[in-house]
Amino acid sequence: MTIAHISDLHLNFEGKHTNYKKVENLLKEVTSLEPDHLVISGDISEDGRLEDFDFLRELLIKFKYLDSALTTIIVGNHDIYGTALSIEDALLYPDRCKGTDYDFNLKRFHSFFEELMVDTHRISENDVYPYIKQVGAFFILALNSIEEFSTRNFTASNGFIKKEQKLKAEQLLDNFVSKGSPLLLAIHHHFYKIKRQKDTFAGQILTKIENNTMKLRKKKKLLATLEKWGVSHILHGHFHDQKIYEIGNIVFSNSGGSIKNGHATFAKYNLLEFTDEGNFITTRTINTESFELQNQV
Repeated sequence: MTIAHISDLHLNFEGKHTNYKKVENLLKEVTSLEPDHLVISGDISEDGRLEDFDFLRELLIKFKYLDSALTTIIVGNHDIYGTALSIEDALLYPDRCKGTDYDFNLKRFHSFFEELMVDTHRISENDVYPYIKQVGAFFILALNSIEEFSTRNFTASNGFIKKEQKLKAEQLLDNFVSKGSPLLLAIHHHFYKIKRQKDTFAGQILTKIENNTMKLRKKKKLLATLEKWGVSHILHGHFHDQKIYEIGNIVFSNSGGSIKNGHATFAKYNLLEFTDEGNFITTRTINTESFELQNQV
């Protein structure tokens, strides 16, 4: 079983850099590997625009990935709340988030990718999350970590899994997943504390802000629950880094640096390979102008 993992595409219909060509060429490269499954872990659009969702939908059709058996997609905070594209937008952004219809935008996002929800298990048709999908011998659990706007989450970028969602997930696991079956989690938010190599004063301030406005709240408690459920791998994005790490018995794949990685033409993705000899994750970097594989970690 091979799973290609990409995230944080940040397609931007009205931006200086739309990322359209870069994302298309990334998917072209991923397709050439013929993975068994593709996971896209949120922030499809930079500003939650319908044009961006429609563009990805058309790409998935083009590369034959608009198929629930082949692709899993989850929502990111930008897909619901958008972003501040200017200084003026930044000042108005909290009010914009406050006026956002969270449930409407969540369902609107998934309406573009409804084919990817076929053959998924949910508690009811009204619930988008949580859901479980079987891919071969593997099961993928999808959770929505996007926290609703509040004074505590005034940038609308923190994450949290409500008790109600956890209870529904546990019910799905009990009903549809046999004990001992390989279980993966797709979620948007990262599980580690952000650190930077350059410890400048400005870097310290930025890191502190990011750790307070981009965090997954109560992640230790959530991790204990995920270990109890038997989750072996977690695929996420949110922080724009390409990172493979472990916490306890769980292996993490962060593909948040797929597009926003500081390189104009380079794109990245993680490849998870599950074999009889063991499980392996590699980060691959490609030049999207020439489609050449640049390096492999």
